[in-house]
Amino acid sequence: MNKLRKVRFPGVSLVLIGLVLIGIMLVSGCKTAPDKDQEKISSLQNEVNSLKKETSDLKAENSDLKGKVADSEMKEVTVYFIGSTPTNFYLVPEKREVPAGSDLKKAALEELIKGPYYASELQPVLPKGAKLLGLKVEGGLATVDFNSATQKNLNVGSSGEALVLASIANTLTEFPEVKEVQILIEGKKLDSLAGHIDISKPLIRNEQAMKK
Repeated sequence: MNKLRKVRFPGVSLVLIGLVLIGIMLVSGCKTAPDKDQEKISSLQNEVNSLKKETSDLKAENSDLKGKVADSEMKEVTVYFIGSTPTNFYLVPEKREVPAGSDLKKAALEELIKGPYYASELQPVLPKGAKLLGLKVEGGLATVDFNSATQKNLNVGSSGEALVLASIANTLTEFPEVKEVQILIEGKKLDSLAGHIDISKPLIRNEQAMKK
């Protein structure tokens, strides 16, 4: 009887050990599964964040491309330079291409400041050193502001001054929304540009200046 009892104990011990091992494996498995799920979630989140960044970058690139396309498209504006005959001076319209995405009125005045093309028979209207400081349009009135050199470097008589003023007014009134033009120098109204014609009040389009 004693021998039989001694034989049973090792078996019980093995069963207990087995149960303990299974319990450890189950606990370990329970801990591992959530960890793996968390890793998958983190990996997916990283992928989502990466895709969001790529989408944002693509939108930025698309916006840049749209801007470049707009800049590459051109529109025509009309500016007025001085033509001449042996006995007369008059304004001549000239077409210029400027970026479609720009402020077309400002672009037109910038072209006016640049002067005629090289080797052109036309003469410039504004003197060297002239710069556009600002332009705004409200209620049909375009207020254009030039730097002081525009006045100081302008050495013309009364007829020449009339052509300068008509050139500026006619260039801006090519745009339907502009009816009158007020010229400023360094933000201030002056009596005249060259001492002959009043510019303290707005100017209107001058069709007579374009006749030979």
